[in-house]
Amino acid sequence: MWGTWTVAERDGALEVQAGPARYRAPLTPWNGETFALRWPGVLSSPVQVPFRRDAAGRVSGFDYLGYGFRRVVP
Repeated sequence: MWGTWTVAERDGALEVQAGPARYRAPLTPWNGETFALRWPGVLSSPVQVPFRRDAAGRVSGFDYLGYGFRRVVP
């Protein structure tokens, strides 16, 4: 699950697509700006993923288990 992670909408819900294999995991609303992420077949309990916003209120990134991911717009 190394490399680029993408947050995308799929069938009306958010998911993470991780690494070159685009391994998918659903993001479920948890509390405010925090979502629950559960890797299918890997983790039995969800991990809390807080999203960050910039000064303009746009999502600028998120944190996952001590790693900070930042938004990159192509």
